[in-house]
Amino acid sequence: MHIPVLMYHALSRSPDKSAYTLREKKFAEQLAFLHANHFSCPGFEDYMETVRTGKSNLHKKCVLLTFDDGHESDYTMVLPLLQQYAFRATFFITTGWIGTNGYMNKEQLLSLKKSGMSIQSHAQTHRFLDGLPPDALAQELSESRDAIEQIVHSRVEAISFPGGRYSRQVIESARAQGYQACFCSAPRGVRTSLNMFLIGRHAMKQSLGMDHFKRILTHDPFFAFSSRAQYGAAYLIKRALGNQRYHDFWKRYLKSSSQKKS
Repeated sequence: MHIPVLMYHALSRSPDKSAYTLREKKFAEQLAFLHANHFSCPGFEDYMETVRTGKSNLHKKCVLLTFDDGHESDYTMVLPLLQQYAFRATFFITTGWIGTNGYMNKEQLLSLKKSGMSIQSHAQTHRFLDGLPPDALAQELSESRDAIEQIVHSRVEAISFPGGRYSRQVIESARAQGYQACFCSAPRGVRTSLNMFLIGRHAMKQSLGMDHFKRILTHDPFFAFSSRAQYGAAYLIKRALGNQRYHDFWKRYLKSSSQKKS
């Protein structure tokens, strides 16, 4: 059963320079489309049961909604829209940002959980995990998990890699810390690595049109091939430049593209 996994970051009611911040109106249109076309949006736990067993009690048309970082808009904008359609989502939280300007506080996270949402880890400081020494890596994984579990009073089983960066060492450390699933930013389905589930996602950007959105949901073969090819090219550039230089290059590219459109 193919279940697309979508990766969001933040919403805004006004134009935003970040490529990963969607206008609230666009997100609302996407949810309306899902509802009108009889899609369901299960929680992480139901999704993982399908991944683990290969069997599903889910609706035949499903999509998993995920949100990285823990932006305050997850609570003020995303949650009301999800509740409008009785949809669920998974929120990956960078615990070092909890309660800081623009990010959710502990009370909001607990409210999300009580509303039926899943709260998982996006590490502690948002540093790229594949560049950390073993002790620092283990700390990022363990302290973020412990902090979330203390807030929402439920087990944390999944990690979303900051910047999509990971390595064999990162996966091994996540497994040692008790995580059951790792989410990355590769536009693909579920794989297994070192006896852990490695789950790809489709990045939702503000430049994304509704036609693009529909093709993700239908798993259009040509579109899937094109998305993987683009990701592969970016991966090769990333390896050649290194994490920080690639990150700086990407920020300059996005800023330039934004200026050309304005």
